[in-house]
Order: sequence, then structure tokens, then C-alpha cells
Amino acid sequence: MSDPVMSSYDELPYSCHPVLLAHPDNLACKALLYGLRSPAVETCRVLELGCGTGGNLIPLAQIIPSASFVGIDYAQRQILQGQAIADTVGLKNLQLKAMSLAEVDDQLGEFDYILCHGVYSWVSEENQRNILRIIGQHLAPSGVAYVSYNTYPGWHLRGLIREILCHQMKGTGDPTDQVQKARKYLDFLIQSTPDQKGIYAEILRREREILNRTPDTYVFHEHLEELNQPLYFHEFAKRAAEHKLQFLSEANFHAEESNFSDDLRAQLNDIARDRIDYEQQLDFLCNGTFRRTLLCHANIALASQPSTMALRQVRIASRARPSRPITDLHSSDAEEFLGTDGETITTTYPLIKAALLCLSEAAPHSLSQDELQIRTNAKLSSSPDPIRLLHETELLSKAILRCHKTDLIQLHLFEPATASEISERPMAAPLSRWQAAHQEPISNMRHRLVELNDFERLILSLLDGTLNRDDLCQAAVDHVAKGNMVLQHQGKPVEDKELIAVVVDQSLSETLQKLVALSLLIK
Repeated sequence: MSDPVMSSYDELPYSCHPVLLAHPDNLACKALLYGLRSPAVETCRVLELGCGTGGNLIPLAQIIPSASFVGIDYAQRQILQGQAIADTVGLKNLQLKAMSLAEVDDQLGEFDYILCHGVYSWVSEENQRNILRIIGQHLAPSGVAYVSYNTYPGWHLRGLIREILCHQMKGTGDPTDQVQKARKYLDFLIQSTPDQKGIYAEILRREREILNRTPDTYVFHEHLEELNQPLYFHEFAKRAAEHKLQFLSEANFHAEESNFSDDLRAQLNDIARDRIDYEQQLDFLCNGTFRRTLLCHANIALASQPSTMALRQVRIASRARPSRPITDLHSSDAEEFLGTDGETITTTYPLIKAALLCLSEAAPHSLSQDELQIRTNAKLSSSPDPIRLLHETELLSKAILRCHKTDLIQLHLFEPATASEISERPMAAPLSRWQAAHQEPISNMRHRLVELNDFERLILSLLDGTLNRDDLCQAAVDHVAKGNMVLQHQGKPVEDKELIAVVVDQSLSETLQKLVALSLLIK
């Protein structure tokens, strides 16, 4: 039986890429904060429902070589593409299967982590039930599942634009044509709406801002696809409960909640009937449009709030940097730290300033809480007495958790085998080398996409562990000399052979350092 929704995914495949928040390491850390010790990430078994071409699962299989991964998707073309990539880069711990959700039965086995990103809201109600059925039946006793979906109330407004575009684009061509016409039609509406200062015009403009930042695949499957079924969080939680599953946490905390006043928190706790209702109230307050919900079995006892005690068992990392050089850590001057995605925190506490600075210096690697405390004390030149140390540990723990809720600090139970320095014969993972050579988006060993220029891509593609620095220089010079790449120096193309060698030699050192910093080199 043909499925028009699934056929559209073959015509215009949804963009497949690493989903950092769906990393089993993140799921395990969130579970631990609420008192659930989930299976070890290093040796876990992972299932992804609706894996597409494996853009999320293939990098994970590269990063966690002793774990095993299974992905299923109805779109056979995407499965074949993904499996071909996995075979090319030599991944033996990954299997992609072309099958429907209804076909999943007991033969598939048990999984420690089950992932379902960008699927639930975009399939039929029958398949929504199948997703939760599969999780309920195939999730290990202490396992964690990740499901993303569109939510109300935010999608009431976005859904208005979707209904308009669906009506206008119905039967107007293939998916690519529909997307281009939809973008132009939205521009027409914005320019022609009589009341340019009204609420309706503002809704249209906000939606255009969102769609201008997104690829055509997102626009089609979000706004022009036959199915897009948002729901309220409490409705999703009720459906999960019918399959003996319970809400564990969100894969990412509500950043807005960390800025709530104590008075607002108290009012929310008075209003909310239980933990599910508290989460629903957050969506009401913040106009929630999308959730990444973690589920576990309903028979597990969970803490109602994340515990700082769990921080003793995890490793701590941060990519945040001080917005200016800090000349005196002991002063009470406010210092701002900036995350890579616009997150910020401002603090006057010397202890917290020193800790964030220590994490910044250790990046991209993580520290245990004890290591962080030792480095922080050393930076402050302090040897606190036991009572003061206990107080500072508690203060630091609360600060770490707060920063984690705003994504300024990341927690880890798993460390990838990344190199912290450049070896004599540097090596990158086969997948990263393949991506660099084929002009594909490059994913690093921390499950993030990274940006590289043409020269950096060339060097990355060569790092198979057999070439030393001289070999890499010669290979790059030969590549440029053959006209396969134009080398720039001071804004101009380099053509002189001797200058090419000089520029390559200079650029190579900077490139290798950058690849280390981006977690692209492996041990």
C-alpha cells in the first residue's frame, strides 16, 4: 500500500543531521538528575524510529564504537543511502532497516535508549500509537526514550499560517516548487495585509523570520505536508501513560524558567496540580511550540526536582567564555560569560567566576566536580577549611545546575576518544574524513556540526593516521598545484609554487590546532 506522506519524504527527504539533545549521554545525564541510573552509554543498545538517512545515528555509531545501533524508516531510498555511507566508512555496529512502525515486533529486541526525532507530530494517529507502543514494549527496564513533537498553545498561531499555505499550495506542483511558491506567497501576504501594525501582520512576519532561517525540507514537512498534528503536553503525557510510560524530563530544560522570580515560581507551584500540570503551565506561560520529551517506565520512582547530588557522578564541561579579560577574580565586579549559542550568565561571585574560567580553559574536555573544585581553589589561591569547603561545594553545585538549565554548562557520563594534542601522525574518524572529502556537513566526536573552509576540509580528509606533518604538507601542495583547490593568501589566489609551500606550511599548523579544538581528531 502506498503512503502519500511517506512518498513525499522520498521526493524531498527531511534534513538528517546530528541531534545533540538525543545523544544517549544527554539522556543518561538527565535521567541521573532525577534519580534514574540508566544503562551505560559506552555499551548501550540504541533504536531510532524514523532515522531517515542516518544523519543522527551514523555519527553516534562512530562516536560510541562499543554500542550498537538500529535505525528504521519507511523511506527505503533513505535507508539505502544511509547504509551505503555506514558501509563505506566501515561501521560494524549499525544496522538500518526499511520497515514501517507497524512492522516492529518482538524480534527487534530490547533497547536501552529509543530515539524518535521529528516524527511523532507528522504521522497518523495509528503510527503515533505505534511509536508509544514500541517504546513501551522495547525499552529496557531502566531505559530512556526521546520523543520530539509540536505543541500547543504556540502552534495555534503557527498552525494558522500552515493552514493558509496548505490551501494556497494544494496541487501546485512537486514539493520543491510548492516551497518556493509558499515563500513568495507569504511575502505577498506580509506586504499586502491592510493593517500593517495589527496582530495578524505581526504573526505573519514572525513566521517568515522562522522560515527564512530554515531549509526547504523543513518548510515543506512542517507547513505543506498532509500531516502535522500538534498537541498539548498533558495530552502527550496521558497517551504515554496508557503505554505504562511516564514523563522523566525534557531533553533540554526550559531556559526561560531559570529567569523566573521566586514569586513566580511560588505562584506556579500553587497553581499546578502535579508535575505534569507544572510542565503544562510552563508551555502556557512561554507559548510553547516544540518539546523534546524523555520517557521511562511508569514503575520507576523519580525525584520531583533535579538533584545536585547527581553532579558527583558526572563530568562537567562548558564552551562559555568570559566576555572580557578578567583581571581580578576576587573582586565583586559583575562578569559576563557567553555561550556559543547566545546563552549568557552574569555573576559577582568569585567562586563561580573562577569555576567558569576553569571550564573554559579545559574545553572541549570535561572535569569531574572534584577536579573543578581543586582547579577553582587553585585559581583563587584559597585553601578553605572543611566547613567553608562544604558551603562552597553546595554553592558551586547549585550554580552548575543553574548553568546547565540554560545550556551554558553540559553534563557528561561519557567522554569520546578525542585527542587533546596533535600527534606525530594525526588521525580523524573515518566518517569525518568521508564527510570532508564529499563536501557533506561535518559532524565531530561530540555530535555537533562544525564549519570548515576548503583547506581545512582537505587536511581533515587526509588524516588517516599514516601521514606525518611533512607528508600532509606535500599532499596539500600537490593538491593546490594540480588546480584542485585555490589557495588564498592576503585575499589573493596563490600561484607561485614556492609561495604555495610557505602558505601551506603556515596554514597546516593553524588547521591542525583548529581540528583539535573542534574535537575532530581522535586518539
